[in-house]
Amino acid sequence: MGDLVGQLTIVANINQDIDTGDGAVCVTAVLDITWNGMTGIFEVRSQWKYTSFLVSTGQFVRHGTGDFEGMQMMANFHDEGDHTVLSGTILNPHGD
Repeated sequence: MGDLVGQLTIVANINQDIDTGDGAVCVTAVLDITWNGMTGIFEVRSQWKYTSFLVSTGQFVRHGTGDFEGMQMMANFHDEGDHTVLSGTILNPHGD
């Protein structure tokens, strides 16, 4: 598949109870990458929920530009004890 080469810029707004570790975070990010000869950006929106200082649930949506124009990645995730389960969809109008 090839390595991703690029830069990730993240801005997070975290609201967390310092005593219980419960809270939420909203994230916006820009992933500027080159992958398999393609160059572009994915703009990311994500929300997570913390329980006892650990991420318990969340979701993200990524929209592509440049060579990734029209691509979207969407996923939900949740904690199952010692691992995280991620389920999602990649929409690729290029058919790759």
